[in-house]
Amino acid sequence: MTTYAPLVAVLLCCISAATASPAEAAANYIQIENAKPGTSEWTLTKPGYSTGVIEGYASLTSVNRGGQIRLFVNTSEPTYTMDVFRMGHYGGLGGRR
Repeated sequence: MTTYAPLVAVLLCCISAATASPAEAAANYIQIENAKPGTSEWTLTKPGYSTGVIEGYASLTSVNRGGQIRLFVNTSEPTYTMDVFRMGHYGGLGGRR
């Protein structure tokens, strides 16, 4: 007589994982993201207080996965570089590049 109990258990496990609620799936994405290594390099060490150095802001403070945020920059410099950080816990470091 052949037993199918282990196969049934594996199939049930796969079905329950595939039918996770959107909230559970989102929690998993957040947990995966928050487990990544962080950095404290996002902290401003020499903020530009004088007018006209470089100014900027983002169109949104938060966006869903796959969404877009527009970045607006004002400067008289012909070129500049920009580092973007995602704010979060990241092991207590506060952000990730």
